[in-house]
Amino acid sequence: MNKADPTVACLYQTQGTISQENIRSKFLDYQIADINIHPDIPLPTTGYHPISIKISGKWYEAVASIVTIPGEENDKKVKVYIRNFEQQLQACNVLLSWNNYVIPSTKQKRRDELPAAISL
Repeated sequence: MNKADPTVACLYQTQGTISQENIRSKFLDYQIADINIHPDIPLPTTGYHPISIKISGKWYEAVASIVTIPGEENDKKVKVYIRNFEQQLQACNVLLSWNNYVIPSTKQKRRDELPAAISL
């Protein structure tokens, strides 16, 4: 079997649920949502990942931030920064299309990491 091509735009897709809408980020004007994903579904490594998110039948460009939850073994949290989304988010099912890996997450994040991830 051939190895996976790292330049492929979409590596895989997962379903999730919007659990909470955050206040709009003022420095980038992106809509931010916390996404619940079943713990048995494997996620990429921690860090920022360019993704596409399907909400109510429409695809949006976004960046997902994956962090490990302190004190919980192998539990990860997904926060999505959605570009050009002007509606109010509600609890609903979404589809995440994971693209290439961008930046490893660190304790001391710099404010310019997210804009760098978005511009890729």
